[in-house]
Amino acid sequence: MALLACGGHINSGYFELLELQVSELIYHLEVVQAVQTRIHKDKEKPQWGEDLEWE
Repeated sequence: MALLACGGHINSGYFELLELQVSELIYHLEVVQAVQTRIHKDKEKPQWGEDLEWE
């Protein structure tokens, strides 16, 4: 779709912007993973057969 929008020519600026957005998304996912890991590390995990309501 973006290729058609620029007349069939590949615009390098488009790919630079896309790479930046993907990098930012990966960064945010890593932050969320780190926070979730820290939260879950402090909680006691249920034993086998117990209710799995810990989050």
